Amino acid sequence: MSPAAGGGKGYHSYGPRLEEVTIRDDNSVNKIAVVPIEGIITGQVADGGFSMVTVIKEELKRARDDHEVKAVILKVDSPRRRSARVG
Repeated sequence: MSPAAGGGKGYHSYGPRLEEVTIRDDNSVNKIAVVPIEGIITGQVADGGFSMVTVIKEELKRARDDHEVKAVILKVDSPRRRSARVG
């Protein structure tokens, strides 16, 4: 399963549009939500009108509200922050 709220249970009509994908269906009612996080994690508003932080929080809320979700995996692909040298 991937983000736990594209439709059905736990779906909200507001906020960023999220997608639910079935990877394997063994007739189980239990789900694992995979929340992909790609790029620099920032609170700045992006093109879609939402910040990455807002999208992540909404995905986690939707996973929490879906009683079939038993676990959440955060799949993070974010560059390390580089510090400026003072010298």
